[in-house]
This record gives sequence, C-alpha cells and structure tokens, in this order.
Amino acid sequence: MITEKEIKVLLKDVLNAPFGKPRMHPNGFIQINLNQDGSLRFHVWDDNPLPKQKTDNTIHDHVFDMHSTVLIGKLEHITFNFEVSSNGLYQVYTANYKSKENSILEASGIIGNLKEVGRSEVTNYHFPAFEFHDSKAYGLTATIMRKEKSYEGTPRILCPVGVPPDNSFNRDSVDETILWEPIIKVLKTLSIS
Repeated sequence: MITEKEIKVLLKDVLNAPFGKPRMHPNGFIQINLNQDGSLRFHVWDDNPLPKQKTDNTIHDHVFDMHSTVLIGKLEHITFNFEVSSNGLYQVYTANYKSKENSILEASGIIGNLKEVGRSEVTNYHFPAFEFHDSKAYGLTATIMRKEKSYEGTPRILCPVGVPPDNSFNRDSVDETILWEPIIKVLKTLSIS
C-alpha cells in the first residue's frame, strides 16, 4: 500500500508535467504519467462529465498486472467472466496502437456473453492481467495506478454486438485547460498544490 508521504512526493511536481501532459482516457477519466515509462499513473474522474468516446465500451482487460490506490472519492470495481458463444451479446475488439497512447479497436471475430462475478467499492486493490473489468467513479475521484508485471498480448475491449467502437477518439484532443482543472481540485483536496 502506498503511504501518504509517498503520495505527496509523487504528486508534488505533477503541475509541471515532467513526464508528459495530461490526456483524456476514452473511458472518461484523466491520465497523467508520474514516471518516465508511464508505469505509474495519476487518474482523475471529475465530478462533472468530461469528454469521452461516443460509445460505451468500458469493459476491458490489460496486458499487465496492476495495483491501484484510491486517494479521494469513491471507486467501484466490477469484474467479469467472458464465455465465447455464437449467439453472444458482446464482441471482442483488440487495441492496436497507432501511437504510444492512441489505439484503433479492431474486431477479433470472437463473440460471447458476460457474467458479472464481483462488484465492490475499493480503496486499494490489485488486479491481474487478461481479466475483464470496469471502474465506476462517483464524484471527484483520484487514484494512483501502478503497472506491475507485463505480458505478451494485446488489450481487449468488449463492445455490444452491432455497436462498433468510437475509433475517432484521440486522447490528446481535449483542451489541456479542461484537464488541469480537476487535477488542481484533487491536489488542493490532498493539500499538495
């Protein structure tokens, strides 16, 4: 678990963006790297809706194990099992990166059904690679996410059958001033700025 002192050290310089400017995740939260390789990230969900992709395809997996610590707010973590089925309700898309942070989602041809297997409010959690999940924030919420062990593979995203993903979304397309406002609110709440 990350300590309050470690959090303050990690976030004290975030306004100078030494490891890159903030960007908008397609699922509606802000990301900013806290280290050079991007394995440590600050995530912020504003209490007002932020720009995001036009389609709702937030259920996904990662090619790395991750650990997340909620700094403020409320975060619900939902986990799923996916079973392949020819008459399924969801199609698997794979993320093929066109730049370091932006991807095109391509249909894999795999269709199946989801079963929710867990739902809980979390403050500090570990989640393994290649497991489907979703996160829902309630109000102003911030986390520090740490990528742990990475594996070969491609991230997968689930979309309802017949509803293709929004491949026009670009993480860098949102005006930076819009992104800094919630970050500054979080830093003030944590007495860091």
